[in-house]
Amino acid sequence: MIKIATGLSIAFLLLILFTITSDIPVILQTFKKINVVYLIPAVALYLISLWVRSFRWKYLLMLKSGLDTPALFQVVCVGYMANNLLPFRIGEFIRSYYLSKKSNSPIGVGLSSIMLEHLLDAITLLFLVIITGPFVPLADTLKQISAVTKIEYEILIILCTSPFIVASMLTLSITYFHETTLRIISQISIRFPNKFDAKIKKISEDVVRGLSSIKSWRYNKVMMITSIPIWVLEALSFHFVGLSLGLQNAFDGQTEMFLSNLLMTSITNIGSSIPASPGGTGIFEFVCRETLLIVTNYQVPRATGSVFAITLHACLMLPTIILGQIFLLKDGLSFYQLYRSKPIHDAKQDTEDQIL
Repeated sequence: MIKIATGLSIAFLLLILFTITSDIPVILQTFKKINVVYLIPAVALYLISLWVRSFRWKYLLMLKSGLDTPALFQVVCVGYMANNLLPFRIGEFIRSYYLSKKSNSPIGVGLSSIMLEHLLDAITLLFLVIITGPFVPLADTLKQISAVTKIEYEILIILCTSPFIVASMLTLSITYFHETTLRIISQISIRFPNKFDAKIKKISEDVVRGLSSIKSWRYNKVMMITSIPIWVLEALSFHFVGLSLGLQNAFDGQTEMFLSNLLMTSITNIGSSIPASPGGTGIFEFVCRETLLIVTNYQVPRATGSVFAITLHACLMLPTIILGQIFLLKDGLSFYQLYRSKPIHDAKQDTEDQIL
């Protein structure tokens, strides 16, 4: 609860900070300058990245769901729709439940695959930050972010990397010492009432079993190969939104602009990964804008940076909200029905800390 409250407070404060440091009249004028033609490929590339993500998810599930990539794409869109409309990444539980509803696979299997998905994404984003470092002033960028956020440079590095290191070690420990993990969980869950004890054990067993895909080199190879294209495609979405605002003038060519967008994609997604506000609203806009201003050495006006962040976030959120709703209607469901489904609340209460 403390972690959730802290994340929500950070998101709320950054949203306020983003708003009060924005010149609203200038922002409204800047919106009129957007070349909407560039937003079409921005949205299309993001949807392609979700398709690749769905293909990778099939292997994260060890093909246990029996669903093909198009079907998993629908489930991903519904989950992302929920994340964009609800706080605390509740969409991860909804995605797991919706997967179980379409494939009859246990909810815990879906949850474990999403844990692996987040771990792979974190490792990939950190890798992209490292490889863009020689081409973009990474150290200077982080130092300026440190100055903006008033967080010491060394502490900022630790804050950005330690959660992923801890998550990696924890995931690997659970995977390779699953019997020990289940014994520990059993000793803890026995202290709860019987009905909760049984649910905790069942979901824990499904989660631990789902993590077994890490042991398969065949699946690891596919997952690693597909992880980078997912984020490169999203970086291209950043790129085209930048082109819609004429941001190429702030760079020494398209290559430098794309590498900077790759860095911005990594930093923005790492920074907005705190499970707080719906879709990371507030954190995403603030981190995205400040990173853009820093990588361009403040050649881009703050109002333009604000419009870039707002437009980009809309391009990432709205398509999944619309598609998610369409896919639910196709299955004769409503978002409210899916959210209020009892299995979500049962799973959410018992496994929230694992996902967060």
